[in-house]
Amino acid sequence: GSLSAGTHAFNFVHDGRERFYEVHVPAIYEDQTATPLLLNLHPLVLGGPLHVIWTNESKHNVKAEEAGFLVLQPDGIGSPSSWNGGDRCCSPANTEGVDDVGFIDALVQHTMDQLCIDERRVYATGMSNGGYLAHRIACEFPDRIAAIAPVVGSLSRELVCADGRGVPVLQLSGGADSLASRQQSVDDWIDVNQCSDATTITSEVGGVTCETHDDCKDGAVVTH
Repeated sequence: GSLSAGTHAFNFVHDGRERFYEVHVPAIYEDQTATPLLLNLHPLVLGGPLHVIWTNESKHNVKAEEAGFLVLQPDGIGSPSSWNGGDRCCSPANTEGVDDVGFIDALVQHTMDQLCIDERRVYATGMSNGGYLAHRIACEFPDRIAAIAPVVGSLSRELVCADGRGVPVLQLSGGADSLASRQQSVDDWIDVNQCSDATTITSEVGGVTCETHDDCKDGAVVTH
């Protein structure tokens, strides 16, 4: 099947729980053309009634029109709207043991029935609690996600990552963020992806520095 250009809202039942999500189809999408898909995972709170704030702030639907990709933006559960990212992050989804990885996996499969998606180009980004879930999906299902770009979210240390392909990771952190030093997550991905210790400064613009490990298994790259 197919969907017309624009943003579509749906409900999807997983584990007996009704979940809300949106799909944004760019104007240049053509039926039967394999198109990349971006999972956009909201931070704690910005789902449910505040879903539209995250849509507007993250601007991925705008970028999708320029770059020609589909955006899948689901909602977490509870109040505040949350994802189970592991490592006590975040309630109520985490304390209730919600299978958000299974939900996202089922939702992507369901969306593939509606739209022509390039299965090799399914990406995930997310902020804060959404970043935790992006890390967790890549850790537990490395063969299903092309790359992740978490923003101030961590890879939970309690998780045991599956032995799969190397996953490219772009970790975005604020150097002045005392709550959230993300170097540990970068180090963990360097370990999971079997990267060498060698780093390259790949970009330096103003106060923003990109430090890259590019000698990793399967050609994966880890950048902080």
